[in-house]
Amino acid sequence: MSHTYSTKAYAKINLFLRICGKYPNGYHRLFTLMQEISLADDIYLTADPDEEDEIVVANMLPGLKQEDDLCYKAACKYLDKIDAKGYGRITINVNKNIPSQAGLGGGSSDAASVIKLLQKRFKNPLTGEELNELGASLGADVPFFFTGKSAFCEGIGEQVTSCRSLAGMHLVMVKPDAGVSTPVCFKMCDESPAVFDEDEYKREIKNTLDKEGRAEDRVRALRDILTNDMQGPACELLPAIDSIIEDMSKTNPIYTAMSGSGSSVFAIYDSEEERDNALTALKEIYKDSGYLLVPCETV
Repeated sequence: MSHTYSTKAYAKINLFLRICGKYPNGYHRLFTLMQEISLADDIYLTADPDEEDEIVVANMLPGLKQEDDLCYKAACKYLDKIDAKGYGRITINVNKNIPSQAGLGGGSSDAASVIKLLQKRFKNPLTGEELNELGASLGADVPFFFTGKSAFCEGIGEQVTSCRSLAGMHLVMVKPDAGVSTPVCFKMCDESPAVFDEDEYKREIKNTLDKEGRAEDRVRALRDILTNDMQGPACELLPAIDSIIEDMSKTNPIYTAMSGSGSSVFAIYDSEEERDNALTALKEIYKDSGYLLVPCETV
């Protein structure tokens, strides 16, 4: 008899993102704070042990081959890792709400969610360390989504350390109708690397965000040094990002920035009422733009 497991795959924002150098293999060494938000995809995994062994992604994006789908890759790698045999047909359904090319980690969150559901199906055979290793082999953001919530991510993103919760903040997220190439953004950053005292920056960020107090107050205390090193290059590639940041900055946010390598921009407000007032103003500005506007919360 088949059984269906389900979960929400939450999007993330990067409160800040610093590029601290490169490893010999060419990967960038990062320091960032990833924060889950309430915008989420819905993931359903159906296991039918009475069928032949097979993995099926039921609703892939148009034009994408199954073997290139990250959820499919996640399921294959997981089943290989635990040396599963006779597991039957695994069918994966993803109801997408997180936009692609947005810097919100939708694909990585989906892949992590598939692995978490398979862990449930097979009664948790992998340790946390094994999950992180598996996740990192799929993408730098994947390990974060095994624990989610609020976390510092270092290395290429696979070194995840929990931060005092930043849940409950009210945001507006705006996604323009075009994306930005992450490799091109990184290349531009390499051509003009940011210069800063990495140890001092990490110390100040971690000490402030790990204090007690309202999440909004902790972010406000740091807003003058919160930086996304990829924002400048992304704005050069897609000037609409800079325009959105400027528009959102006029709505009295605590802080506004691009997430990841873009192209989505988020603004954090001091209350739900202030967020909703900003949302009304932004809807008027972008009513004919085709941009996606999403009110959400940190979780």
